[in-house]
Amino acid sequence: MQLGLLGHQISYSLSPKIHLYSATKLGIEASYELFDLNKSEVPAFLKSFWDCGGMGLNVTTPFKELVAHEIASPLASINTLYRGENSWIGASTDGVGFSSAVEKMGVPLKEFREIICLGSGGVVLAILNFLNENTFSPQVHIFRRKASLDDKLRRQYAGSIKFYDFDPLLFRPLIEQSTPRTLVVQGTSAPLKGDLLEDFSQVLGPLKGSMVDLVYGKPSALHGFAVSHQIPTQDGLPMLIEQARAAQNLWWGRAAPYAEIKELF
Repeated sequence: MQLGLLGHQISYSLSPKIHLYSATKLGIEASYELFDLNKSEVPAFLKSFWDCGGMGLNVTTPFKELVAHEIASPLASINTLYRGENSWIGASTDGVGFSSAVEKMGVPLKEFREIICLGSGGVVLAILNFLNENTFSPQVHIFRRKASLDDKLRRQYAGSIKFYDFDPLLFRPLIEQSTPRTLVVQGTSAPLKGDLLEDFSQVLGPLKGSMVDLVYGKPSALHGFAVSHQIPTQDGLPMLIEQARAAQNLWWGRAAPYAEIKELF
């Protein structure tokens, strides 16, 4: 059974370790490879992987929206492919993975009244879609570097959503006005590129709620600040595991236990 991760600059990924362990645990014969491609290579690869009998793929930055478009998915962003009768079927396990991970901090996602996101990429699209599908409607604030995706994000969410330039001076008032039901989500890939977002961490002190950094291995300065100041927080590993387990359910109809996967790290 051929599986893999499709993305760019993904040598850091823990997905092979998670899925190969899980396959062994469940008694499934499977291979799992990293497919590090350029954007122009993606369409031909999807066809080739299908033709050679590939069972499924995880999809990560920066191809979640591109792959959704290539397979004509009704979803704006996908992170998982599995075989249909005649073509790939796309799914997003990011939303359910995010929700399951947040709950491990002690507060279910549905109980947050305000979500403040840094970033507007595919994972944020998936989270908004999950909120819609589950009729959660917190106030959402999104800090982004470019406004080009604002309309797409608005279409993914029926609740109230506000957009801001990527500026810690605009971030500060929201943190100062936060409540215990405020959730800050660091959803950019900036830490993986050397930008730890120190300017934003310096105004996180008054946060009364919780904070999640969706990067694992090299989380932002916000996560470090939250840990040192005893703000409820987690890095991206719990979400990575939970979205991987949801993908396994699509591929295999079952998944390895969370606790056992977590013990790998």
